[in-house]
Amino acid sequence: MRKETDVIICGGGPAGLLTAALAARGGLEVVVLEEHERVGVPAHCAGILGWRCWESLPYRPREAVVEETREISFIFPEDKVDLTMKKPAVIVNRAVFDAKLAEEALRQGAEVVTEARALGGRELGDGVKVCVKLREGVVFIRGKYLVGADGARSIIRKMVGERMSFDIGVQLIHSRKGCSSLEVYFTPPLPPGYFGWRIPFGELEKIGVVAPLHRGRLLWKFSEKVFTIGEISHIEGGLIPRRLVRKMARGRVALVGDSAGQVKPISRGGIFLGSAGAITLSEALLAGEKLETYEKRWRRRFLMELEAGLALRRILESLSWHDLRKVFSMASSCLREHPIEVDLDGQASFIFNSTRTCLPSIARDLRLAAQLIKGLGTAVLGGVLLELAAPYGSSSLGHRYCYADK
Repeated sequence: MRKETDVIICGGGPAGLLTAALAARGGLEVVVLEEHERVGVPAHCAGILGWRCWESLPYRPREAVVEETREISFIFPEDKVDLTMKKPAVIVNRAVFDAKLAEEALRQGAEVVTEARALGGRELGDGVKVCVKLREGVVFIRGKYLVGADGARSIIRKMVGERMSFDIGVQLIHSRKGCSSLEVYFTPPLPPGYFGWRIPFGELEKIGVVAPLHRGRLLWKFSEKVFTIGEISHIEGGLIPRRLVRKMARGRVALVGDSAGQVKPISRGGIFLGSAGAITLSEALLAGEKLETYEKRWRRRFLMELEAGLALRRILESLSWHDLRKVFSMASSCLREHPIEVDLDGQASFIFNSTRTCLPSIARDLRLAAQLIKGLGTAVLGGVLLELAAPYGSSSLGHRYCYADK
């Protein structure tokens, strides 16, 4: 392993490996530190990529694609709605997907070191210094820049003083395949604002949930109530950040992917936003710009969608199942009468567009309407603040609004 390099990347997930491949392709020396023995193992997500996410990737390993589908079903307590997407979403095998990204990073000249865990680091005057635990012992590596792509439990995020709150995602892979498209469940026993899924995975099937932290056992209650489970191959999961960090870049240190909280507020998927972060960060590194420019560009592109998504999630989490049943009943009726294409990578926009036709029905329930209007008003206010702050980057006022995890 090189003891001096241009860029040290902690974490060998998609965000870290894409950053490494793009930076190395541009001529920078890059070292990726991956704590596990194999890149991509263990897996931590369902592996669903919307078509916009897939087409935006600079490297698209077809070998990792297990399924493609345009069909998606939303299952509510007393109803079900079947919709389509403009283009097929892909379901990837994350172990293969990550391994192929690692191969690309190596092909471009980056060094990928496994069983290498960053223990901490500090910024020097003209660079950074990182303490790394290897199989052979502890070593130090110096670089010009440090990238924290080390996931939800990021050591680098703690190093720069950022904190995070979490949900948890857990899924089982079993042998009884009963679906051929994406199925999303908004039903008890999951709390309001959380959801479950069932997706095809080759000859197998994945069933999973997003649940509040420390409530991962809801997977069993959900799966046993809704499905007949076959032989379980294995169970996987991990922590999911609930919000963006307040600062993605400080000096010579930048955060990207889950370590930065670059996760969709509704579905909690991270590959689309994390890969966009990797592309934007690599551009800043290659241009020799301050890393804060990466943060400003990324926020300018995605912050409006994230703000709306956070407001919608707060609405869903604040409602009781009694009220949610009303909302879902109205939404399903409207979607049947006025079907629209689902956008997995623009979820807040899709939800706003799909509920516009429900407004007359919602208005007849004054108490429910008041709760929804309050939440939607927050989203609109956030959008106005962001528009005002846009010429100046991210304002402190925008930060106080955007990143409060209520």
